[in-house]
Amino acid sequence: MTDITVFTAAAVRTMDETQPTGEAIAVRDGRIVEVGTLASMQPWLGRHAHTIDERFADRVLLPGFIDPHVHPTMMALLMATEWLTPEAWELPGRSVPQTDGRRQYLQRVAELHEQLQDPTAPLVVFGYHAQYHGEIVRSDLDAISADRAIVLWHRSFHELRCNSRALEWLDAAEGAAWDPHIDLRSGRMFESGMVWALKVLSPDLLGRGQLERNLRDFRSLVHAGGVTTIADAGYGLFDVDFELAVLFAEFDRPDTPFTLRLMPNVGRIRQTYPNRDLFEQLAEFASRGTERIQFLNAAKFLADGAFIAQLMQVGSPGYIDGHEGAWLTEPERLVKQIRPFWERGWDINIHTNGDVGVDACLD
Repeated sequence: MTDITVFTAAAVRTMDETQPTGEAIAVRDGRIVEVGTLASMQPWLGRHAHTIDERFADRVLLPGFIDPHVHPTMMALLMATEWLTPEAWELPGRSVPQTDGRRQYLQRVAELHEQLQDPTAPLVVFGYHAQYHGEIVRSDLDAISADRAIVLWHRSFHELRCNSRALEWLDAAEGAAWDPHIDLRSGRMFESGMVWALKVLSPDLLGRGQLERNLRDFRSLVHAGGVTTIADAGYGLFDVDFELAVLFAEFDRPDTPFTLRLMPNVGRIRQTYPNRDLFEQLAEFASRGTERIQFLNAAKFLADGAFIAQLMQVGSPGYIDGHEGAWLTEPERLVKQIRPFWERGWDINIHTNGDVGVDACLD
């Protein structure tokens, strides 16, 4: 057991109503022993070897925050795109101004198209939302360019809007033969249709070291927010083995200021290892865990669609315009997926948004 280190501070904010403030924190073996004053800590300090560290003597110390639902590789994917969003963003290395209204949005997409020097390079733009930018379909994007693939990535992540060239690039016609979530006429690829498009989008956006670079930017965003523990609620977005290798390379290192806890996207793990016992594979992953990267006995499942894209399953009176939500996993399939994990005592985490989706999960 190591010595105790006591960090003094101008103030310590605990976020604990029973002891809201302190003047010092005693730490041993990476854990907090006590928060209080040097006087109140004397029962510890009088009996154990310790040092006083005054590097924060003029600072205010706060607890590290916990974000239990992030997707590092998803954020890395989106950071590889252009951003036109309803609100302003400050991202590493760039400021994103607000873009509102259909006319301004289409004008900005056209400007991004003109700025690309490579006439064959696809243009992928994140942040589209019909509530702010109006309804934009395949023909609107064809009017900007019939030669360049243009993809608008919905602010929810769950939907794409494509021009004709982008539909070709993403093999949308092949997917549309079996997937009702691909509408070639409007250029929409949503939910499972969006997942189909990831087969092309992910390697294009995250190859050539881009995933590694963008995860470093993600690390800086987490640190800037004061977050010290995150959970990837469904790793394996597009390539399970590649993602895990890069996550360990970039985050399992002394300069990473947070711990990462991993929860498998069960559907993706099954698809990646169809001939392997699922729980044996998950146990093999868990054996790789370290102090900074830990695998949870928790599993991620998907019920109905996105809230922001209005693809969630809702009951009466339903959507005003009469459209229907989407199931990512029909309820009868969902219960079969969940039951083996439930019987083993795993924590069950389900992506669900609408009241019909929630009812299906509870049932």
